[in-house]
Amino acid sequence: KLYFLFSMFCFSNRGKKRIGVVVVIKRRSGQRKPATSYVRTTINKNARATLSSIRHMIRKNKYRPDLRMAAIRRASAILRSQKPVMVKRKRTRPTKSS
Repeated sequence: KLYFLFSMFCFSNRGKKRIGVVVVIKRRSGQRKPATSYVRTTINKNARATLSSIRHMIRKNKYRPDLRMAAIRRASAILRSQKPVMVKRKRTRPTKSS
């Protein structure tokens, strides 16, 4: 039953540049104190380093291993949404002279 008390969130960084991922993990200690029961970690690295650090946070803290892939997928979707959109140019063809 205590297993489901732990939760993990990933959401977009709301800083000035709005780049990066914020990972929120619920602490095992102090669950009765809502103000200090969550730990926020901002990760402003490239995609591979961000995903590996999320993976390490879950593994090293012995956090819920079933949330690992969900957190990684969420973070990769957030990082993908923060990429600048490339504008596709229309190909200009020469006029046919017949």
